[in-house]
Amino acid sequence: MLACRQQTQSRSHAEQGFTLMEVLVAISIFAIIGLGANQMLRTVIKTHDHTQASIKLYSEFSHAMAVLERDLSQAVPRGIRDEFGDHQPAFLVASGPFALEITHTGWNNPIALPRSNLQRVAYAMNEDKELVRSFWTVLDRAEDAKPIEQILLTEISDFTINVIGAEGESGDIWPAQEASDPLPIMVEVVISADAFGDVRKVFPLVSNVVIRQRDPSSNDQGNNNSNNNSNNNSNNNANNGGNGSSNNNVNDSFNNGNRNDNGRPGIAVDPDISDQGSDGP
Repeated sequence: MLACRQQTQSRSHAEQGFTLMEVLVAISIFAIIGLGANQMLRTVIKTHDHTQASIKLYSEFSHAMAVLERDLSQAVPRGIRDEFGDHQPAFLVASGPFALEITHTGWNNPIALPRSNLQRVAYAMNEDKELVRSFWTVLDRAEDAKPIEQILLTEISDFTINVIGAEGESGDIWPAQEASDPLPIMVEVVISADAFGDVRKVFPLVSNVVIRQRDPSSNDQGNNNSNNNSNNNSNNNANNGGNGSSNNNVNDSFNNGNRNDNGRPGIAVDPDISDQGSDGP
């Protein structure tokens, strides 16, 4: 009898389950673990979104700087005529609706369209705080010519251009009154944004280049001078027993080199560019 009563008491005690205190403790532990996991997951997602935004911003900024560098490094002194038929210089800074407007060469033509390899481009910040690159399909525009726009950067606060001339003059307007060259020697680009602050980059330009035609008379004259110098060197080498031939060769190579109008060594330029430049105003 006693054994049967003890067995019944033990069975009823086993069927009672958890107490209220035990359930509350278990719920509290799971709540703390869930809260920590949720906070960790939110931090990981936020970091991922911030990283992706930074990567996108860096990619857009790198692309914008690469396009600017490509256009500025290929700038040429070729002026244009605008929609009203007025002459515009080859390089413009802070003049008109654009912060920068230039003519550059190197416009690719893979399908051989009947057009020039020179292109007129302009840069400006619009009302939506975007850096916009505009370009025209022709140099000398018609009255209904409209530029094609490309958005390079978004959410910027400022876009400024500073230039340095050949005489060391600097400023934020080009052409300057005291400047006689069509192109400056250096251009500083300053882009400001809340995301990365102020970014400055300096681009050197090829300036004071004389674009000349290669005519047969100049080539014949150069060949005659080369032949005369060669004959003189032969006579001098014969009289001097062969001494000083290296010095004469060096002098010949310097004398036969291309020179510009100021008597300094010049730069050979593609005749196509010369033809296109001569058609300009």
